[in-house]
Amino acid sequence: MNTLQNSLTRRQALAALGAMAVGTANAQAAYPSRPLRMIVGFSAGGPTDNIARLLAVKLGEFLGQPVLIENRPGANAVLAADAVSRAAADGYTLLYNTSSFALSAALSPKLSYNPARDFAGIALTASAPTVLIVNKDFKARTIKEFIDQLAANPGKYSYGSAGTGTITHVIPAQLLQTAGLNAVHVPYKGSAPALIDLFGGQIEFAVDAMSSALPYIRDGRVRALAVTSAERVPSLPDVPTV
Repeated sequence: MNTLQNSLTRRQALAALGAMAVGTANAQAAYPSRPLRMIVGFSAGGPTDNIARLLAVKLGEFLGQPVLIENRPGANAVLAADAVSRAAADGYTLLYNTSSFALSAALSPKLSYNPARDFAGIALTASAPTVLIVNKDFKARTIKEFIDQLAANPGKYSYGSAGTGTITHVIPAQLLQTAGLNAVHVPYKGSAPALIDLFGGQIEFAVDAMSSALPYIRDGRVRALAVTSAERVPSLPDVPTV
C-alpha cells in the first residue's frame, strides 16, 4: 500500500492539474472552486477502486478541494465512461479507468462516445503484475497440474473476471487459448465480487491484480499458481511466471 501511496507524486498531481485545466482557464479565474467527482468503472473494494481512492486523497490535498469517488461498475467500465462523456467539459468530472479502456471501441462498436476523441489522458498512476489464483480446494497446486486438470475436464471449470474485455478476462482467455483449454468465463462488475465467488467455490480460478489478491493468498483463502510478470515478484518468490 505504501508503494502505491508513494507513486502518487506531486509531479503527477501537477500533470493532472494541467490537463484538467485545459479549456477551462478562460472560463473561470480560480480552479477548482468546488469538489471534483472521479467516476470509477468498477465496484468498490477492487484494485482499480483502491488505487482511485488513494489518488483522490492525494489529488484533493494538492488541489485544495475534495475529490469524491463514484462507482459505476458494469460493461467493462463503459457505463462509467458514458457518464463522464455526458458530463460538462469543465474539469470537474474525471474518469478513472484501466488499460482496457483502449479496447472498448473494438469490443463495443456502438459506443455513445469516441474513446480517442472525447477523452484526454492525464496520467498513468499505477502498474502491477497479475496473478493466477485458484480456490483453496482446487486440486491443482502447480501451473502444470492446473493445465492437466483443465485438459482432462474441458468446459467443467469456470473463471471470473472484472468484466468482459478487462485485463482480468483477456489474460486468462489468452492462457486458455494458447494451451488449447476450455473453461467458462463469468464476468462480474469488478474484481471484488469475483473474488467473493472464488472464495465460496462458485468459480474455480481467476486472474487478478497482485495488490488485491495478495492478502487472500497469504491468509490461505486462495492459492497462487503463477504470476504474469517477466520475472518472479519478491512478495511471492516461490510462484513461477507464466
